[in-house]
Amino acid sequence: MASRRKKGGKLYIRYRQPDGTQGEQRVHGGTREADALQRTIERTLAGGEFWSKKREASPSLEDLIHAYDVHSRRKCAEGTRQQRTINLTIFYEWRRGRDRRRIVGLDALDIDTLEAFHDHCTRDRGNLPSTANTKVRMVHAMWSWAYGRREYRPHLEYPAPIELPDALPVLEPAAPNWVEMDAAIAQSSGWWTQVMVLQRFLGLRPGQSMRLRGSIFDLDAALLTFPGALGKTRNERRGRIIPLSPHLVEILGSWNLDDGWVVDKRWHVYGQASRDLDNRSWNRGTARRIWERTPAHPRVYRQPLHCFRKGFISELARAGVAEPLRKHLVGHSCGVHGDTYTIFAALEHQLRKAVDLIPPLQICGKGVGRRETA
Repeated sequence: MASRRKKGGKLYIRYRQPDGTQGEQRVHGGTREADALQRTIERTLAGGEFWSKKREASPSLEDLIHAYDVHSRRKCAEGTRQQRTINLTIFYEWRRGRDRRRIVGLDALDIDTLEAFHDHCTRDRGNLPSTANTKVRMVHAMWSWAYGRREYRPHLEYPAPIELPDALPVLEPAAPNWVEMDAAIAQSSGWWTQVMVLQRFLGLRPGQSMRLRGSIFDLDAALLTFPGALGKTRNERRGRIIPLSPHLVEILGSWNLDDGWVVDKRWHVYGQASRDLDNRSWNRGTARRIWERTPAHPRVYRQPLHCFRKGFISELARAGVAEPLRKHLVGHSCGVHGDTYTIFAALEHQLRKAVDLIPPLQICGKGVGRRETA
């Protein structure tokens, strides 16, 4: 066991080595740092090892977030990894500002801190309870992952389960129709037009539309071979074949579908091209401003790019397309019967009839396939 004492206003941890000799180490910090150092010393001594003051410093929270990001790159879809990184960075910045510490240690991971972070998200950041729950669960998932790793476990408390408030997402059951989606596309320009057109005709997730490459399209056969690497769910990561609307094939025929990105950020927006053509991010505020120039009610574009996916699914349902066909087109699971035992050839005729129901783009006087000049 180890104990602590104060001397000259400074805090020290006292301990007894396995051979009976005594030692002590000064704590650089306050009570939290003392607690973390004492736990580490006690774990070391309990394992029969000698404690050395020259041991490497315990990993920082920033180090852990970086290691978890590397792990996520191997396991998760790119969109999921990015969301993890964003939310974990929010947690890190909040924790560092709260304690005014230059380096935040792993002692920042405890239930009390996560509950305080949840309060910060709902009270200070204005997040919905469901959104705050998601952020806290991501931090807790990283904590649990780290506890299973040899290099982090000595510096962590056990990641006990955390109880979060019940919170259903407050998303109104509203989606844009074809006319409203066309109105938004008419107000867009440059590569924003491209991504919105892809969203309207394919119903993909926004991040997936941004990462499509020309080589996966076969315009002669009117097919898109969706790569599993772009999938978010386990089912999507199998990959799938999607028939293309004849109207989309006509539009894509005027685009540059080489092996590069389909959404071409060389297309000028407000007279300027993107500086980083490989940057697949987008600005939610810009998408919202595009929608605000249309007659559509704000409730239909609460998610200004994802709403195209909702509109695509809802409009096909309105047209009478069966649910299993809609699920295949957008990558939702149909269960083992549909996902494993039903081959594409058995569904192709029905799927082509479904995408044939997508109406042509109604944008008067707008060249969707024409690259704008500065």
